[in-house]
Amino acid sequence: MKSELLLPKSEPFTEEEIAGLDEGEESECSDPLWESARKRKKEAVILDEYCRQRGA
Repeated sequence: MKSELLLPKSEPFTEEEIAGLDEGEESECSDPLWESARKRKKEAVILDEYCRQRGA
């Protein structure tokens, strides 16, 4: 099974919304997510392996 990414039908943010962010604001929001991902990195399984485990 080959995994593929689907492109969004529309951009999630407009250029105006992106331009309106204060510098550093986007990283403040993403820092807790990245920290959580780092903590769980060893638990991660690639999609193809997950599908094999599930018998798909």
